[in-house]
Amino acid sequence: MQTVLFFISSTRHTCSNRLEGICRYARTQGWYVQVVERAFHKVDVARQLEFWRPIGIIAECGSGAEELTPAAFGDIPAVYFDADMSKRGRGYYVGLDCRSVGRLVCEHLMSLDMPNYAYASFRLPMFWDFERRDTFV
Repeated sequence: MQTVLFFISSTRHTCSNRLEGICRYARTQGWYVQVVERAFHKVDVARQLEFWRPIGIIAECGSGAEELTPAAFGDIPAVYFDADMSKRGRGYYVGLDCRSVGRLVCEHLMSLDMPNYAYASFRLPMFWDFERRDTFV
């Protein structure tokens, strides 16, 4: 059975929904999805690739993931979730329009005629947080 690696941050509850959908599709293709959790530590990508010999990679990058790069994956096809679009390389990218999210939230709050509102930033420096904040302001 061919393997697809899914590099995932266990700190994100949305990843469980993604994993469910990915596994459902993988079964139709006869693929096995191997989850590689990267909770608060970097993963030795080369070691994972050597051990699993995957035919493809899915990388969740929203909570930082400097080690999950096209260069690290070589010629293995990769799909990146929530990666910084300004740093795109080879591969396919799936993400949110963070500027539009920030604008939508701001417009909604303003429509409520609230006297004050503020943007509460994420505790770690993340590109998507900066994009939302900059649009919100």
